Amino acid sequence: MKSLQLFLLMAAALLAVVALRAMTPEARASFEAFERKAEGGDPEAMYRLSALLEKGYDSIAPDTLRSLSLLRRSASAGYAPAQNYLGYLYGEGRMVKADADSSRFWIMRAADAGDPKAAHNAAYMLLHPEGDGRDATADSLAVGYLRRAANTGLPQSQTLLADLYAEGRVLRADTARAVALYEKAIAHGFADAQLRLLNMMGPQWRRYDSAASLGEALRYLNMGAPVIAVEFLRNIGPAAPETARAYALLGHAYSRGLGVGYDHAKANEYFARAAQLGDPSAQFILAETLEIFPDALRTLLPDLDADDATMTPESLRAAAARAGVTDAAAATRRLLAQAETQVPTPAQDPNPNPTRAKARTPNQETPTPATKPTAAKAPSLGRGAVPPGSVSKL
Repeated sequence: MKSLQLFLLMAAALLAVVALRAMTPEARASFEAFERKAEGGDPEAMYRLSALLEKGYDSIAPDTLRSLSLLRRSASAGYAPAQNYLGYLYGEGRMVKADADSSRFWIMRAADAGDPKAAHNAAYMLLHPEGDGRDATADSLAVGYLRRAANTGLPQSQTLLADLYAEGRVLRADTARAVALYEKAIAHGFADAQLRLLNMMGPQWRRYDSAASLGEALRYLNMGAPVIAVEFLRNIGPAAPETARAYALLGHAYSRGLGVGYDHAKANEYFARAAQLGDPSAQFILAETLEIFPDALRTLLPDLDADDATMTPESLRAAAARAGVTDAAAATRRLLAQAETQVPTPAQDPNPNPTRAKARTPNQETPTPATKPTAAKAPSLGRGAVPPGSVSKL
């Protein structure tokens, strides 16, 4: 056994020498200086070198034994990110034998040292204990950790805290605070927050009138929440004053796969319908399409009068130009520009779109409720970025 360990250490040393020789002289000097700093006991350098050796980098081969040794030294020296990651490894049973007590020990130490990811992980563990270990004291401690992490801008923590407010679990139910936290998480790029917010507010939002729906669609689209934006756009009736803009925005969504699956044909049909109803951005986009595919209108607008002179590329460009849309950038700016709208509050009873003579809708699907997401209990990444859709341990 000892001879095998010696062989592995010699092999690792040989690989390290080969790797260093493969580097440029400048890179080799830089790495050696960094390595000396780590081996000299600098906690952050040890953690960073551990991360590099865990996966390998460029010509540097992975070395998990040395990586784990450096990580332990960094954690023991009090470096909070290393403590959090070591706790994560114990929880996952990766590189070390799974040990729930060790996982909790290191994560709690890192959380108490002020590491935001560790604070989130500590809160998650306290809120989801093994067996029947939850109590009021643990809940209160969890909320404190969670608020601390959320205040640093960690979107997973903002989302989990919003869940507690939305469900009235641990904290008193507060819809307004839940909405604000979900929106902060969305603004930080956490996609799962969109579905959670939609599940909470969807029934009320479906009562909004067309003007309010368009305003909210634009607000959420610009916020980075296209799933919510598309639901608002589908709330706008086919004969509403806002229909042209709604169709143009749906064309934009389908052309880029925003909140819906990418669908080139459906995007073009929505743009064509929006152009027919007078939306300048859609008119410019359709003009460009027709200049490349002159016969496209036969498919996009089969009910169009063949003698309609307003739907030629020249006429469409001229109509768009009168509204200031003369290039693609201007078309996008105008399409996404937000207008001031009065959004109904929960106390108001917004008037749904009255029954009107229906215009042809471009194969619009029947909206389906979003699937209610649940917090995954499996830990996610402990060292790097957290994948979207996870509100579990970081």
